Amino acid sequence: MLTTITVASPDSVTNHGTAQGTLTQRHADGRVTITTGGRDFTGFPVRENWLGKAALIALSVLYLSFSAAQEVRAETLLNVSYDPTRELYKDLNAAFIASNTAAGNPAPTIEASHGGSGGQARAVIEGLDAQVVTLALAADIDKIAKEGKLPADWQSKLPHNSSPYTSATPGASGWRIFFTVTLPNIRWALLYGVLLCNARAMGEFGAVAVVSGKIRGQTATMPITIEMLYNEYLSVSAFSLAAVLALLALLTLTLKTLLEWRFADQLAAANRP
Repeated sequence: MLTTITVASPDSVTNHGTAQGTLTQRHADGRVTITTGGRDFTGFPVRENWLGKAALIALSVLYLSFSAAQEVRAETLLNVSYDPTRELYKDLNAAFIASNTAAGNPAPTIEASHGGSGGQARAVIEGLDAQVVTLALAADIDKIAKEGKLPADWQSKLPHNSSPYTSATPGASGWRIFFTVTLPNIRWALLYGVLLCNARAMGEFGAVAVVSGKIRGQTATMPITIEMLYNEYLSVSAFSLAAVLALLALLTLTLKTLLEWRFADQLAAANRP
């Protein structure tokens, strides 16, 4: 067994060196004698730093455990996509999770963000931490690549020019295309258009009075009818109709406020410059 001992240097009684060799004899005062093959040395054995070794071993075990935990932890992925793909990616996400776990990996958590393709691209450019981007237009992904968040040649990195699917409408009726493709992308503009037309129809007075001719029962709107009743000294009827008009206006405002509160996130994404 190799043993390291301290030995006195020949030039000084206070300076000591070390020697290492095979243990040959133990002495009663604690010294040992070793041989290096050509010479024997006697001295006190050097104590090994067991505390340092134990700490090093503990740190190594901790590092290996942490590395193993890092390797097996489940991933969380965010897919930033556009509106019409909500149902599509529900199925694709489930299939991906099943395939990943069947291969012996932890089940990943897949989150999805849906909105207008251009708005989603701006969100990623402005810092949204997305691991997957699946947008409607290649030009929107080019904008992300232009900011350095994707390789400039991203389209050549995957098969089929990074276009795994395309929309197919042959055989679909016009109404089906409208409800499944067109309407989801215009619903906010359509809803606000309806609210605005309703408000204008109830509140407009001057332009309608000039253009319509104030024909009772045909072209007279509620504000014009209220004026006509008032001018005919039918005050009760005029104020009753005015109360109905005010209630309709409050109902319209309430509906608008509730919709903005309910869909605040989608509206913010759609209106982001």
